[in-house]
Amino acid sequence: MAVLSVPWTGIVYLGLIWVLYRVAVALYNISPFHPLAHFPGPKIAASSYLYEAYYDWWCVGRYGKVIARMHELYGMLLSSSSGDLRRHRLWQDMI
Repeated sequence: MAVLSVPWTGIVYLGLIWVLYRVAVALYNISPFHPLAHFPGPKIAASSYLYEAYYDWWCVGRYGKVIARMHELYGMLLSSSSGDLRRHRLWQDMI
């Protein structure tokens, strides 16, 4: 009885390469070489979209409240996700 041989080492290597790539991208997003590195905001949120996904999925859509708290801490303009720059909407405060 022949058992199909699965190339587990190739799958493990591909998984390891993918994890290393994601870590390298996260490090680049918080490095001084990133174009949005000089804007204020939490570095954990700027590293990847996992911070936003946690509040949207696990905490059931509470990321809007987190963004409001970040604007109170960091000011009108902040880097809240990787490649994302947000500005506070003044017209909401006027209503």
